[in-house]
Amino acid sequence: MSPNTNNKQVTHHNHFVPQFYLRNWSSNGNSLWDYKLVVEDDREKTWRTTSLKTACTWNDLYTQRTAGSDVDDIENYFCDEYEAPASAILRKISSGAALSKNDINCLVDFWLIQHFRTPAYLIKNAKLTEEVFEEITNQIPDIVSNYFYEKELGIATCPVNWPIGSGKEFKGVFDRQKQEVELFSDTKKGTSVGEVKKVDINNPEIDWLIGTEAKVTLEEEIELLDGASAEFDQEMVSKGELSPVFFGSALTNFGVETFLKHFLAMTSSPLPRMSDQGPIDPMKEKDFSAFVFKIQANMNKAHRDRIAFMRICSGEFEAGMNVYHIQGGREVRLSQPQQMMASERKMIDTEHSGRRTVRYTFCNCGRINNNQ
Repeated sequence: MSPNTNNKQVTHHNHFVPQFYLRNWSSNGNSLWDYKLVVEDDREKTWRTTSLKTACTWNDLYTQRTAGSDVDDIENYFCDEYEAPASAILRKISSGAALSKNDINCLVDFWLIQHFRTPAYLIKNAKLTEEVFEEITNQIPDIVSNYFYEKELGIATCPVNWPIGSGKEFKGVFDRQKQEVELFSDTKKGTSVGEVKKVDINNPEIDWLIGTEAKVTLEEEIELLDGASAEFDQEMVSKGELSPVFFGSALTNFGVETFLKHFLAMTSSPLPRMSDQGPIDPMKEKDFSAFVFKIQANMNKAHRDRIAFMRICSGEFEAGMNVYHIQGGREVRLSQPQQMMASERKMIDTEHSGRRTVRYTFCNCGRINNNQ
């Protein structure tokens, strides 16, 4: 251990299997027997006793370098969020006490993170990242990301489909509702739309189309999802309390069409907006109306500017139209309407009322997740 800039002790000797878990296999509470799979010499012992303090450890596995000093925030996060709750639950199991639903969910979190925090898994992902930069494998698997998403935003997630493999091993996605596999086809970095082949999960062809190992892994993951993830509820989606999750590859155009079709089916029509004259229903009101919800200054580095962000409530907007500004009591010409996407801007001629009110997530398998 060494001090950091905050005078806190940093743990450099990281356990990827917690000591409290290893202690269950110890007869004296201090050491256990372990088996060495690879030995450099035939005379070297394969079975040996190892101290709990050194078993299943890796120096600086989770240590990060920030502002010139070492920090172990990841180590502390694993300890506080997963190890401490699981330790208490395992003691309940040992005593024969009944487990609550929350206890079971905590154990699911703990068992999942145990696989994803090992050196073998982290090294595998690091090698994939070096080999193919464009296909960076997610350092935190999507199922764990969903748990973080729920904890941070307070919104439950429901995977509509599920990826089969990731990165270079990506085979396609499994539609949980239709119980069929949509097979991945390369589309030359998104320049074209590949042929989509859908096969029922019970079709014998699946074994050789995606491989027996991939099928077994998929079945295990789906079984876990069915028990741990939230069920799809259109009413909760409409209220913004449930986020449907979709998987695919935006880089190669795979799964995007499926996502858009579900989006159109799940999203609602433009909703009424309250005004000082009462609610404005875009489905009934034909006249143009809108309100400015934000004014941003100095967005263009070349010169000083101010941009008003406007939400259309009803009717149709046309570039250059004259509108009545209620607070100013006069007409205003909207001559330079722009649409923004990240750092890009483009001029628009027309726009209609309505704005998406549902939160969706589209996950790039083997790539950086993007929230849609």
